[in-house]
Amino acid sequence: MAPCCAYDPLHLVPQISLPLQPNQPLDSRGAFVVHAGSAVYIWIGEKCASDMTDCARTAASHVIAYRVAEGPVVFVKQGEETPQFWLVFETEQDRLRTPEIANKGGSVEGRPVVSLPKVPNDIIFGGILSRLPVRSLLRLMSVSKYWKSMIASDPRLALDQMNRSVKSTCSFDRRRILIWDLDSVFLQDKKWVGNSFFTIRKITCPVEDFSCHLIVAACDGLVCLRKRKMDNVILFWNPLTGETKRVSEPPVPTTPPNFSYGLGYDSSSDDYKLVRICAELSDAVNKVFRTMVRVYSLRHNSWKQVEDFPGQLLRPFLRPLLRPGVLGVFFNGALYWTTYDTQSEDEPWKVTAFDLAKEEFSTLEVHSDFKPESSYIQIRLLDEKLCLYYPPPHRERWERERGRSSSNFWLINEHDNSETWSGYAIDIPSCKTFTPLCLLKNDEQVSLAYGEGKIGVYNLEDRTLVRDLHIPGIPKDFEEVTFTENLISPDTYNGLIR
Repeated sequence: MAPCCAYDPLHLVPQISLPLQPNQPLDSRGAFVVHAGSAVYIWIGEKCASDMTDCARTAASHVIAYRVAEGPVVFVKQGEETPQFWLVFETEQDRLRTPEIANKGGSVEGRPVVSLPKVPNDIIFGGILSRLPVRSLLRLMSVSKYWKSMIASDPRLALDQMNRSVKSTCSFDRRRILIWDLDSVFLQDKKWVGNSFFTIRKITCPVEDFSCHLIVAACDGLVCLRKRKMDNVILFWNPLTGETKRVSEPPVPTTPPNFSYGLGYDSSSDDYKLVRICAELSDAVNKVFRTMVRVYSLRHNSWKQVEDFPGQLLRPFLRPLLRPGVLGVFFNGALYWTTYDTQSEDEPWKVTAFDLAKEEFSTLEVHSDFKPESSYIQIRLLDEKLCLYYPPPHRERWERERGRSSSNFWLINEHDNSETWSGYAIDIPSCKTFTPLCLLKNDEQVSLAYGEGKIGVYNLEDRTLVRDLHIPGIPKDFEEVTFTENLISPDTYNGLIR
């Protein structure tokens, strides 16, 4: 196994007699598994990712299990090769060049090929392919029509791959950022390229007139769109595979409503659920809203109405043309919104949760020091942590109180089934708003989008902007969502137990 280029995490290479010589070093980003004689050798490069090393161990165990080799399994790290190590491959290459072996296995560009026993499909798809990143699986779909149909039509493979990526220590590398402006959609392509935090590329949108649409919800690898002028149609979309599903939604009130959506996964029923909150002004004098809630089941392809939403949704402080309202954030089996309680004077704002399994609302208790002076409160998910934040107060007041506790960025942490909050102060000169993108360096730093198309790294401990990041081609005015790449098909998903 070895990377075929700088940005391909894992690539399966043909079993051929490679010219393994000390003066021709192997790719330090890869893990090579070679069957020589009765032994299996695993060569680990200096820059080899831990996931790739685990895959190499699994591949070697399959070789032993199916009696292709008797063992032992020998691990060799780059830089620790012995003369005997290279001698093994030199001897093996001479054996492969014999007419009997070469004719049996055929040849590739004049080089002899070893014929290996057929590996069962459950090992290929369940034991090997499910460990690969989505980008590698998409490349493998172009190998043949058979591989394309097997990978694209196997929901178990999609779920196994997604679950492995979520649990992996390198899951940060498999999170992607979807960026959009009024006209185009961009997908985060690569991380840490030169002086850039990541690069972006324009992708094909599933609708021709994207300027007339809004992205209203996202979870895992699924994104939901609908038209600005509500036509009672929701479009489920997987940006990586391009697959879509059109869903008709219940009609909304005739008067222009305030609305919000949230998409999450219900593990109890193995179902993706889209929650639509539609607020209609019922008392214009007292500004009282009635918020009706409907839930869509992707597994059963049906809508149902549940209890009304408690409270009033807080408006976002970013660009209303790009984001229609406060998006529901999926975290630990529930969707969360920031809300406003018109009946409470002491604590008018709240964090409301909707349990996807019970389909009931509740209120999340936050830290007692979290007392925002602004109604522009936002909520989002940062690397499996719930985050509350709002813009800093007026510049002069902020400078006067800089040495005091004035946290406007809070993270919730879970330890032994208990929840704790950590508060930080974020302030960037000449910037009124910011949007956190992801946490870095063991949660000591956070990447922020601020200003006009600017992205920087902010140190939470000493409250300083460490550096600005150059992102080629990023729009000046944009919105974004973060998701974990996967092969989930919105059109064929019918629920499989994780």
